Amino acid sequence: MSSKELQALFNNKNDNEKYDLVLKRMIKQDNLWFLDKEGELVFYTNEERKNFVPLWSDEELALSNPPTNSNIKAVEMDVETFLLQFTVFLFNSQTQLVISPTPNDEQMIIQNALAFARDLIEVIRVEQSEEKALYYLGELKKIIKM
Repeated sequence: MSSKELQALFNNKNDNEKYDLVLKRMIKQDNLWFLDKEGELVFYTNEERKNFVPLWSDEELALSNPPTNSNIKAVEMDVETFLLQFTVFLFNSQTQLVISPTPNDEQMIIQNALAFARDLIEVIRVEQSEEKALYYLGELKKIIKM
């Protein structure tokens, strides 16, 4: 899907509808996108000095975000790796997620890592299977208790 088509998909939707659409697209495509600079996750800091990581559902949208002529690039991660490895890292570092459906969005959707993982798992339950969702929930609970 082109950037224009994606923009049209998200137009005229409120933040909750955009968030749901992003989650469904991530699960359907089995990946999500973030920014990387020379092998390191790109963090941004808000006014309160809290770290956050931007995430996108589509390559086209992620690619439109790194500054031109920089070492920052958009990188994909499969949903399972995100749920079973990345979520815990983000949770432990108290890093918020900023879901940016399109480059023109003025409002960012901010979520903590565990809530975002829970929401992804719920979409897996609805869109794929209860068994797969229960597997991810069980694995995530084991990891968090460590």
